[in-house]
Amino acid sequence: MLPGFKTDKVQAKDGFQGAQDSSLCGDRLLWGGFDIPARGCSGNRVADWWKACQAFSILGLLTIAGGLLAGIQHAVSENTAKASLAGIATCLSSTVFLTIEVAVFGAKSSESSAYQFDYGFYLSIAACVLSFISAVLFAVGLRL
Repeated sequence: MLPGFKTDKVQAKDGFQGAQDSSLCGDRLLWGGFDIPARGCSGNRVADWWKACQAFSILGLLTIAGGLLAGIQHAVSENTAKASLAGIATCLSSTVFLTIEVAVFGAKSSESSAYQFDYGFYLSIAACVLSFISAVLFAVGLRL
């Protein structure tokens, strides 16, 4: 599920009220003014901006996990220079990925007045800020 979307505002074209996880294969869901296919349906076309947001969100998550591994390596090893460089790289890349995700999602959702940002959108912004702070702290650790 993409951060920022609420599942209680989903409505199929035939008037069926349901959640994003509904099994309406073949039907398309209207969500905040955008025509998005139901999850699990093959052959339906998803908007390119939606795929981009999902991809950058997943890349951000994976690089945050890499930053966590670099932090663990930094804490347990004697030579912390390589772990600090890996932590800086992963944290800065997660910052870039999450910034792109939030920017694309914010730009596309501002086109429709039906959108209300959910807590997931704000958590993505918080993760982006915290990843940048982590990169700065890794850089400080590299200097010590």
